[in-house]
Amino acid sequence: MALRFRVADDAFGGARAKGAADGRIVVRLDERGIGRFVRRDGGEPLAAGQIPLRYRVRDGQLKFATNAFFFQEGHGKIYAAARYGEFRVAPAGDLLLTHLRAENLARLGPEPR
Repeated sequence: MALRFRVADDAFGGARAKGAADGRIVVRLDERGIGRFVRRDGGEPLAAGQIPLRYRVRDGQLKFATNAFFFQEGHGKIYAAARYGEFRVAPAGDLLLTHLRAENLARLGPEPR
Protein backbone atom coordinates (compact mmCIF):
# COMPACT_ATOMS: atom_id res chain seq x y z
CA MET A 1 0.00 0.00 0.00
CA ALA A 2 1.44 3.38 -0.99
CA LEU A 3 1.35 6.04 1.73
CA ARG A 4 1.06 9.80 1.56
CA PHE A 5 1.12 12.14 4.55
CA ARG A 6 -0.70 15.45 4.91
CA VAL A 7 2.21 17.06 6.80
CA ALA A 8 4.33 16.58 3.67
CA ASP A 9 1.76 18.52 1.64
CA ASP A 10 1.53 21.17 4.35
CA ALA A 11 5.32 21.57 4.52
CA PHE A 12 5.69 22.25 0.81
CA GLY A 13 2.29 23.72 -0.01
CA GLY A 14 1.21 20.57 -1.85
CA ALA A 15 3.92 21.18 -4.45
CA ARG A 16 6.63 18.74 -5.36
CA ALA A 17 9.77 19.24 -3.30
CA LYS A 18 11.95 19.23 -6.41
CA GLY A 19 15.42 20.52 -5.59
CA ALA A 20 14.77 20.38 -1.82
CA ALA A 21 17.29 18.65 0.40
CA ASP A 22 16.61 16.06 3.09
CA GLY A 23 15.70 17.72 6.38
CA ARG A 24 13.20 17.93 9.20
CA ILE A 25 9.83 19.48 9.80
CA VAL A 26 8.32 20.31 13.18
CA VAL A 27 4.88 19.13 14.24
CA ARG A 28 2.75 19.56 17.34
CA LEU A 29 0.34 16.89 18.49
CA ASP A 30 -3.29 17.99 18.66
CA GLU A 31 -5.83 16.83 21.27
CA ARG A 32 -6.27 13.52 19.39
CA GLY A 33 -2.52 12.90 19.16
CA ILE A 34 -2.35 13.77 15.45
CA GLY A 35 0.78 15.61 14.36
CA ARG A 36 0.01 18.97 12.73
CA PHE A 37 2.60 20.86 10.70
CA VAL A 38 4.16 23.84 12.48
CA ARG A 39 7.18 24.77 10.36
CA ARG A 40 10.19 23.52 8.50
CA ASP A 41 13.09 23.01 10.88
CA GLY A 42 15.78 25.63 10.39
CA GLY A 43 17.70 24.78 13.55
CA GLU A 44 15.63 26.94 15.90
CA PRO A 45 14.97 25.51 19.37
CA LEU A 46 11.80 23.46 19.69
CA ALA A 47 8.97 24.91 21.74
CA ALA A 48 7.19 22.80 24.34
CA GLY A 49 5.15 20.09 22.65
CA GLN A 50 6.92 20.32 19.32
CA ILE A 51 8.39 17.21 17.70
CA PRO A 52 10.91 17.08 14.84
CA LEU A 53 10.27 14.61 12.00
CA ARG A 54 13.08 13.70 9.62
CA TYR A 55 12.20 13.42 5.94
CA ARG A 56 14.03 12.46 2.79
CA VAL A 57 13.32 13.86 -0.67
CA ARG A 58 13.12 11.23 -3.40
CA ASP A 59 11.94 12.01 -6.91
CA GLY A 60 10.58 15.35 -5.71
CA GLN A 61 8.46 13.80 -2.95
CA LEU A 62 8.90 13.83 0.82
CA LYS A 63 9.25 10.44 2.44
CA PHE A 64 8.71 9.93 6.16
CA ALA A 65 10.22 6.65 7.34
CA THR A 66 8.64 4.81 4.43
CA ASN A 67 6.24 5.44 1.60
CA ALA A 68 4.77 1.95 1.75
CA PHE A 69 3.03 -0.36 4.20
CA PHE A 70 3.29 -4.09 3.61
CA PHE A 71 0.73 -6.59 4.81
CA GLN A 72 -0.12 -10.23 4.29
CA GLU A 73 -1.82 -11.08 1.02
CA GLY A 74 -5.58 -11.14 1.40
CA HIS A 75 -5.65 -8.53 4.20
CA GLY A 76 -6.01 -5.45 1.97
CA LYS A 77 -9.62 -4.79 3.03
CA ILE A 78 -8.51 -4.48 6.65
CA TYR A 79 -6.22 -1.55 5.79
CA ALA A 80 -8.44 0.16 3.20
CA ALA A 81 -9.87 2.44 5.93
CA ALA A 82 -6.41 3.75 6.91
CA ARG A 83 -6.28 7.51 7.41
CA TYR A 84 -3.37 7.88 9.84
CA GLY A 85 0.02 6.36 10.50
CA GLU A 86 1.25 5.66 14.01
CA PHE A 87 4.96 6.27 14.50
CA ARG A 88 7.67 5.91 17.05
CA VAL A 89 9.85 9.02 16.88
CA ALA A 90 13.46 9.18 18.09
CA PRO A 91 14.71 12.45 19.65
CA ALA A 92 16.54 13.38 16.41
CA GLY A 93 13.31 12.93 14.42
CA ASP A 94 13.91 9.51 12.88
CA LEU A 95 10.60 7.69 12.41
CA LEU A 96 9.41 4.10 12.55
CA LEU A 97 5.91 3.35 11.25
CA THR A 98 4.31 0.90 13.70
CA HIS A 99 0.59 0.81 12.76
CA LEU A 100 -2.07 2.25 10.52
CA ARG A 101 -5.17 3.77 12.08
CA ALA A 102 -8.72 4.47 10.89
CA GLU A 103 -10.48 7.86 10.94
CA ASN A 104 -11.67 7.12 14.51
CA LEU A 105 -8.02 6.28 15.38
CA ALA A 106 -8.72 2.57 15.90
CA ARG A 107 -5.65 0.48 15.11
CA LEU A 108 -6.04 -1.53 11.94
CA GLY A 109 -4.77 -5.05 11.55
CA PRO A 110 -5.81 -8.67 11.80
CA GLU A 111 -7.33 -9.87 15.02
CA PRO A 112 -4.71 -11.28 17.41
CA ARG A 113 -4.69 -15.06 17.61
